[in-house]
Amino acid sequence: MPLHAALGPKVQLKSKLSLKQRLISVTVPEGYSNVSVEMFQKDSGWKSIASAEAKTGVMRFKLPFYSKNARWRAVGRKWVSNQPVGSRSKFPAKFYSGNNSFDAINGASGGGGRLMSGNVVPMASSTTSDSSKSSADVSQLPEEADIWKIDGSTVYFFNQLRGLQVLDLSNPADPRLTASLRMPALGQDLYVIREADGSRRLVLLTQGWSAEDGQWTRISLVKFNGLVAEVTHEQEIRGGLSDSRLVGDRLILVTSEWKSTSVSSAGEWTSESRISEWILKPGEAPLADGETVIVGANPLIAAGADWLAVSVHPQGEWNKSEVSVFAIKPSGLESMGPAIRTEGAISSKFAISWSNHVLTTVSHKDRWTSNSVSVLENFRAWDPEVIRPAVVEETRLGMLELAKGENLYATRFAGDRVYVVTFLETDPLWVVDLRDPENPTVSGHLEVPGFSTYLQAVGNYLFSVGWESNTVAASLFDVTDPTKPGLVKRINLGVGYSYSEALSNEKAVKVLPEAGLVMIPVSSPDPADGKWKSAVQLLDLDVANGVLSARGVIAHEFEARRSELVGDALVSISQRELIAADITNRDVPSILSEVSLAWPVDACLEVGAHLIQIEDGNWNWYSDDRSTARISPNDNTEAIYAEIDLGEGRVKIAERRGNNLFVLRDTSDHWSWGRYRIAGWPSSGSNELVLDIYDVSSLPIMPLLGSVAVPSENSGSQLSSARFLWPHENRPAILMESGFSYWYGYVVKPAPVAISMDGTPGTTSIDTASVKPYWISNTRPQLLVFDVSNPTAPSASKALDFAPEGSRLTGTSAAANGLLVTGVSHAYNPTTKRWLQDYSAYQSAQVVDVPVSGDAVMRSLMDLPGELLAVSELDKNGFLAFSVRKDIGELQVSASDGYDAFLVSTLKIPAYAPCAVAGRRVYVAAGNKLFRNSLSEGGSFIDEGYLDVGWTPYSLRALNGSIVGSGGTSILATKAGSNDIKTWQFPTWSVYADRVEIAADGDLLVPLGTYGVERLKR
Repeated sequence: MPLHAALGPKVQLKSKLSLKQRLISVTVPEGYSNVSVEMFQKDSGWKSIASAEAKTGVMRFKLPFYSKNARWRAVGRKWVSNQPVGSRSKFPAKFYSGNNSFDAINGASGGGGRLMSGNVVPMASSTTSDSSKSSADVSQLPEEADIWKIDGSTVYFFNQLRGLQVLDLSNPADPRLTASLRMPALGQDLYVIREADGSRRLVLLTQGWSAEDGQWTRISLVKFNGLVAEVTHEQEIRGGLSDSRLVGDRLILVTSEWKSTSVSSAGEWTSESRISEWILKPGEAPLADGETVIVGANPLIAAGADWLAVSVHPQGEWNKSEVSVFAIKPSGLESMGPAIRTEGAISSKFAISWSNHVLTTVSHKDRWTSNSVSVLENFRAWDPEVIRPAVVEETRLGMLELAKGENLYATRFAGDRVYVVTFLETDPLWVVDLRDPENPTVSGHLEVPGFSTYLQAVGNYLFSVGWESNTVAASLFDVTDPTKPGLVKRINLGVGYSYSEALSNEKAVKVLPEAGLVMIPVSSPDPADGKWKSAVQLLDLDVANGVLSARGVIAHEFEARRSELVGDALVSISQRELIAADITNRDVPSILSEVSLAWPVDACLEVGAHLIQIEDGNWNWYSDDRSTARISPNDNTEAIYAEIDLGEGRVKIAERRGNNLFVLRDTSDHWSWGRYRIAGWPSSGSNELVLDIYDVSSLPIMPLLGSVAVPSENSGSQLSSARFLWPHENRPAILMESGFSYWYGYVVKPAPVAISMDGTPGTTSIDTASVKPYWISNTRPQLLVFDVSNPTAPSASKALDFAPEGSRLTGTSAAANGLLVTGVSHAYNPTTKRWLQDYSAYQSAQVVDVPVSGDAVMRSLMDLPGELLAVSELDKNGFLAFSVRKDIGELQVSASDGYDAFLVSTLKIPAYAPCAVAGRRVYVAAGNKLFRNSLSEGGSFIDEGYLDVGWTPYSLRALNGSIVGSGGTSILATKAGSNDIKTWQFPTWSVYADRVEIAADGDLLVPLGTYGVERLKR
């Protein structure tokens, strides 16, 4: 019977080192295939620097350099010749008649990145015939939306990571999540309206984009009865949301969109800002009740008790603003006249005020130039119901220029004064007297270091938040005498280069003069470890005596965003947590409770009635997340029964088999992105791969059964799959290689040369004229096989180098019946002894025999016509290998007996098109279609038509008899061979087909990273 040779495990050979001649002599017994010289490197262990075909006797290698500290060794691999050729009876004879030897192909056929785009499906607009008018009370101050609202002891939080969350804080020591409405990646603006029956009506404002309609804004009306939050009506409006106000039951929206038609022969484009009014009646859809269109971009709203102004940048003039002013009437908005153009650009709602029929604006003219100046202007703006004087009046009543050469940073009106902060090198605070509209004058000014971005008048004082000495700064100014403003106190918050959302969003700072308290979220690097730490800083504010002093902090694990007093407790939130604290002692606040509001989900596994949500602990410079498993019911992903700390490092694989959960962690501490890392980046962790086995038979209890740690030369490496390979039931295996990078950080040295004993070049010499290309890693792929027959004491074999030096894994692998198959791309030609250039590479399949116990044995590489895409029908008699040439648009199928692969057929496909294989069916995504072909018994592909997806898939995956695809914001699923297809779309870019799992009832479990997990009904 013919035999095929395979390579056995690596064996260290006897060698002798000659210091003067820089030679290493290796004694090579009979039966060896090749010999390698390896050098020990401190950061990565033993690395091969040269390999040569074995020659029985003594082989000598010339070393490129020698150091007293260098450690060298020689190793070899034996031929194992007891492997019979496959019977070649698994497939029809025709399958084995094709070519089985192929040349290198251009290796630039990749394209496995995740830069995706997709569409958002617009909601159908609601309509109503009800013509009832608003019951708005025009004497009340228009309400502004925010990400949270507090109603008594109830907190309504429109969380960007989850959606609407309602929490009961009647007992701050035991907050309860009473209701939730999952709307990930949509959380933005929120209003709460009290109903006569005691229930609450919530107004949620969100925005998105679709290829068909461009930007859209959505009004979602939600009824909350104390137990359940339910969307009752939705209304979609063209244009992106800019701002809004709520007056009684009248919602005023300002949206904007760039028009898709040019407005001049020069091909200019215009932006339209639309002011729309909506009446919100209980139990009814939003009713449109007025609309005003303004040509201009970047709209912002300023409003008072009975007026509202909208400022835009006019067409093509970003250094100007036009302000349209409206009176708020029970019947809606009424214009106070034509738009007013200002000298400069208005950038803040606090820079506009209307009082006593005078509109005052503060704009910035020629910003960032030497002519930069802040301009205050007064304009006449009559209420529509006022009987105007029968005289002709100029549009502008008066003007005042401030601080030439400086930039405008903050403005705040207070009665007949306006406070203005400009900055170039110092922080001038200007106090302007507005009592004479025709002659506004500077009462006084003060120069201090730094600058302020937010101002708030409190009695005879002015509180500010700004920036000074590279930190967030809180200041208190005495403005009792407007001619002599003075700095009472400035407190620097955090350490070097601290940050606060309050610098750009006034809703983040809470000033409570009646409680003598200010709360500001602050984040800054910790000098001890350099990582960012977040907290809510407490400040005492004594308005009566003019005292500002720093007190304690409420530490947050994640960036704090809002804070408020609920009863006697301070409540603060981040996107990820809510904290309630007792601040009776403001210097040492006492934490009453912490509630987790959101957590990352990178993998999700169903176990009976439970879900295991895995946070993989992906480390970066600003986060200190640990890998965690969270147990929830499978019908409510937001209800967490238990949290299990999985330990340090990042979870690379989490997989359940029977009653056991197998978790593989990489404990090296390195910067990473996705599955990749920066090569050469120092690792400060333990550089181990750890396999943990948990018992999941009694969830939510999940005890650890056993662990095994394996020192990893490739720690921080890329795995070929996010799943284990199982050649046998109790022998999970992983394949890994050095992480991808455009820079490997190593200088390529000339290779050692193998010479014969007489000093002349021998037949095993290595061609030193062929230099390894810089993009090829110095490491070889590795195979690591575990033994989990005893879950309480798992073990691991030594990592096995396989495939030629300079090889990389193609990302496709499979295992069954004691065999493991993986795709290998390699750039070294062992016949010519030369490295391939121009990113060319040979494509092969590596078959490895993995016994029930003992060392794995590699078979010889088998040539493939393209990069391995999929393996099907794998057993001891062979398999079908599907490969692809993405660059030329060709898919191939080859029949393998386990030792050779014979080309059966090819299929023309679009270049770089996503492909997936289920059995003998091939799925190819092109445009909005999913094409299907199947391999016949005659060895040819049969066209089975296509399915209409409706959007463009960017990746496909075969999973449990189904095909799953993703398109950035979208997911598709179809059963293999079925004509039915279902799609879902999300307002997030975190949708990846390779993370999807299929539940027992056929539902899809889709991890969305920071946005949690979706369970999609099929």
